[in-house]
Amino acid sequence: MVQILLLALAVGLSCVESSEINGDWNTIALSADNKEKIEEGGPLRVYFRQVDCNDDCSEITFRLYVKLSGECKESTVIASQTPDDFYTVQFAGENTFLIVDKQEDLFTLYNTNVDENGLVTRGYAIIGKRDSLTPEETSHFEEANELKGIPKGNIEYLAGTDDCPE
Repeated sequence: MVQILLLALAVGLSCVESSEINGDWNTIALSADNKEKIEEGGPLRVYFRQVDCNDDCSEITFRLYVKLSGECKESTVIASQTPDDFYTVQFAGENTFLIVDKQEDLFTLYNTNVDENGLVTRGYAIIGKRDSLTPEETSHFEEANELKGIPKGNIEYLAGTDDCPE
């Protein structure tokens, strides 16, 4: 799986179809080189609810929650595809992401966030139709993060932490 993630990072997954993405999803895991951004109360600790893209997936709409100061705040953001198959969206700063893996019941994003102070944060989000990863998927995810310089301690598995509304 690590090789698949790396290959996808190099060439992008431009063949994602709306029928594969549209629907209800939840956040399984997040990672970041600046861990405080994804810790409880962090601006990038997002709880995904729904993902929809237009016919050619040139735009992807995310409905999600962020829990700040103990309160769940719902947001809907629209990401636009660039000519090189990345997506950009404004959320807690400027985000540029790539869908690096897509399976039937989960997909993985690699995101670069630049906040209002210019701090750059890179990391992954695994979004699924289930609550957790298999042990093999967890191992591959940890290896992919290590290859990007993100330590194992900077991974947050979110099962059981989401108490925001559906």
